[in-house]
Amino acid sequence: MIDYNFYDTKYAAGYRSELSGFEIARKEAIQHFVHKVISIERPLRVLDYGAGRGLHVPLWTNMFPSSELFLCDVSSVALQNCVETYPDLTDRYKLIEDNRADFDDGVFDLIVSIEVNTCLLPQMNVLPRSYFQRSQKVICNQPFQVH
Repeated sequence: MIDYNFYDTKYAAGYRSELSGFEIARKEAIQHFVHKVISIERPLRVLDYGAGRGLHVPLWTNMFPSSELFLCDVSSVALQNCVETYPDLTDRYKLIEDNRADFDDGVFDLIVSIEVNTCLLPQMNVLPRSYFQRSQKVICNQPFQVH
């Protein structure tokens, strides 16, 4: 069972409020990798799975400016932090409950997941198969299963 309060408490105390050190270098590496290596150019719908307070929103909107960005996370506090900063994402940020974020049309061209701690939240390492109806492109720095 996921202890959602654990992450709500951490986010309320300022957890992951800014990128630091290696995260900045990783952001630059992701930009290079996506454009030069896997050539993802124009996904229509992008899902940031485990988006937290939205630290990577500027990266995704810069890399995919014509895409519709969706986000999800297990923390309601992280969701609130994010939509306070990016109010235009309010209707596109969903809580993960029962191992699923309830998007009306949960079909995405690209799923990104950076720094999701799946060793602490093992249930989050399962992506619903319905998310992959259009594409099987995932960018992440941890293993995932498709269920």
